[in-house]
Amino acid sequence: RGGEMWVRDGGRFLGVADEALGPRLAANLFATLACLGQPRQIIAWYNTGVFLTTRESAIVQALRDLAGRGSTVISCGVCLEHFNLINSLKVGRIGNMYEIINAQRNAAQVIRL
Repeated sequence: RGGEMWVRDGGRFLGVADEALGPRLAANLFATLACLGQPRQIIAWYNTGVFLTTRESAIVQALRDLAGRGSTVISCGVCLEHFNLINSLKVGRIGNMYEIINAQRNAAQVIRL
């Protein structure tokens, strides 16, 4: 089995209780991961999670840092098309559900946010 995989499958931020706090927590999570120098093998985004890879933000910068350290950042192409964001990707690359599911099946650990 492969390494660790992080999957963001919905929502636009970390947590559900506070809409102002959620984006800050998500930005802090990925910035901290980047600072720790421990890249995740794959970070995949689908459903409304793709919004986090299509707008300039602290999260996008942290994901760029992680990608620069070896993480693969993938956004679901069907999801990007659905939300009319196919030309708005700011970090990573466009993938498909086959690739995301296959990566999940082969990962030693999958962390869902």
